[in-house]
Amino acid sequence: MWLTQLMFNYGIASHACFPDGKPYAQVIIGWQWARSATIVINAIAIVVCLTGVAISLREWRISSIQDSSSIDEVMEKGEGPQKYLELWGHLVGLGFLAAVLFNTVTLLTVPMCQG
Repeated sequence: MWLTQLMFNYGIASHACFPDGKPYAQVIIGWQWARSATIVINAIAIVVCLTGVAISLREWRISSIQDSSSIDEVMEKGEGPQKYLELWGHLVGLGFLAAVLFNTVTLLTVPMCQG
């Protein structure tokens, strides 16, 4: 999801500010929607990341009811592939969530075109 968000935002923002290869100080006429679109794309990416984290956490809890291992025990004992994938799903989801959140902060604080 993060790569998709990055590619769409790059394409939209770069065309809005560099349509013919030279930087503009303002968004070109007809592309004022570009900033809103990039923020909406980031919001969708945040929801997808949070959903992935929630699903992996739910699966971790379901399998933990059956086997009362902690995260340390899973890494130490080398638990089965299901617990391993649930743990990595959680960690990767949080990593991508952090990347999208950093990008969102940048979108909200930095002007779109700096000419």
